[in-house]
Amino acid sequence: MPYETLLDGTFEALSRPFATYRSAVATSIEELRGVISAAREVGGDRADQRARELGPFAVGRIDTASLAGLLSNETRVLPPASLQVLERALQVMEEARTSDPEDWTIQVRAGGDLRDTARRALRDVGRVFGVARAAELARSGGYRAEEHNDLFRGRPFHHWAPAERAVAPPLVVRVQGSDLRPAGLTDFLDGEMKIVLLVEGAAPPASLARTITPGVFVIQTRDVEELADLGEVPGPALAAVFDADAGDVVPFVHDPKGGALPWERLQVGVTLAELGERIEATRRKSRTWAEDLAHLSSLATPPAADRAATHSDGQDGPSAAVGVDELAAWLLAATDLHDVELEG
Repeated sequence: MPYETLLDGTFEALSRPFATYRSAVATSIEELRGVISAAREVGGDRADQRARELGPFAVGRIDTASLAGLLSNETRVLPPASLQVLERALQVMEEARTSDPEDWTIQVRAGGDLRDTARRALRDVGRVFGVARAAELARSGGYRAEEHNDLFRGRPFHHWAPAERAVAPPLVVRVQGSDLRPAGLTDFLDGEMKIVLLVEGAAPPASLARTITPGVFVIQTRDVEELADLGEVPGPALAAVFDADAGDVVPFVHDPKGGALPWERLQVGVTLAELGERIEATRRKSRTWAEDLAHLSSLATPPAADRAATHSDGQDGPSAAVGVDELAAWLLAATDLHDVELEG
């Protein structure tokens, strides 16, 4: 599948979280515009009033805008420095609202670290959250340039508030299969964060298995159409789409809504028997890859009783999960005791 087609399918699947993010930014822009407009209007009127009251003596000697704020119990008059912070924040937010999905698409350089690349990208994405915080501080008079200017350079994911993680834009990452080490991405799978990995070339067969946790939707597939509902998934999600050169990648879906137990939440594209064969075959190539497959197998394997309940072998015997009493009764019924003499 051509890369452009793959990218288009990914963006379409993620259209809802993209729209949610843009909507949140648009709301913040309107609020910020209102604050700036009110501050300019009130500040200008009151400053003019104070200037007239003070007369020529005030010219060049007194900041009449600040004085107006100090002497008024009504809407706060912002000093010029605070107003400049608000205007800078507004500019950043307007740029974020008009940004394209491609702006959240990044590439891991060959031999690079997937987690570090994602961390830097999310810090850049978090710039809009940083400037929102800066605007709050400027509005309340708590902004200190030496302390808070970094908010305009980005905001690390671990500093994002729960409300910010709930409207985070998804991240699309282009990565070589040889650099696919996704375990570190679990640090970012919180709130409504969605991360899609577009994997190129030969790749580990089950590397995403180690990212499976009860509350995270995880999918690895060769078909981008299987991501169609990814944007509708509640909570965080991690997906990997592999190309034709990936090798023996095992497709699977881990859906937190599937049940309370791992094997209830996990659907694997091969049988457990085939998975076992792949583990043995892969062990000769890579111990780590074999361990990934073994981990996936352990999560996908039901307990013995549940296997009996769902996988009858076609022979006479109990075909459902049974209790001890029922099992004993079946064994007695299936055993010929006619010629057995009991002692005593």
